[in-house]
Amino acid sequence: MEEEDKFQCLIQFTTEGSRARGIVESFPATAENCSKVIERLKNRCGNEELLIECCVRELIGIIIKVPQQG
Repeated sequence: MEEEDKFQCLIQFTTEGSRARGIVESFPATAENCSKVIERLKNRCGNEELLIECCVRELIGIIIKVPQQG
């Protein structure tokens, strides 16, 4: 896959208005910038501990919203 195509995939697979999309859109869509964008995304969004913490918070929020039975 060409670097320009990869860059377009990054745009398509990120959510509009999200931090990740903001990072992608902060670079001109060129082949040279594709690796820079990927590295920036890894640094900003690839923190596994932070991702786990966010998922746990979301799950707790779901559990709290579920009506208690009985």
